[in-house]
Amino acid sequence: MVTPEWPGMALAWDELDQVPRREAFKEAHPGATFERAGTMFLGHVPYTERGEERSITFKGDSYKVVLDALEKYFSEDPDG
Repeated sequence: MVTPEWPGMALAWDELDQVPRREAFKEAHPGATFERAGTMFLGHVPYTERGEERSITFKGDSYKVVLDALEKYFSEDPDG
């Protein structure tokens, strides 16, 4: 008898797979936080730009989506 895979298993594996990436991001951006609210994943990062304190929050359906967006945001050239 084959037991069907629990539908949340893929979601849990995706979440665990991103732990090293989240930790590396938090190390590079002190104060960054990540949390899960139901089925939404959130990443919040405070930062300073030209002496002004700011923050950015991204939400998505996985930590991978959130981390991709945050990494793109912080890699863009502010002068370009």
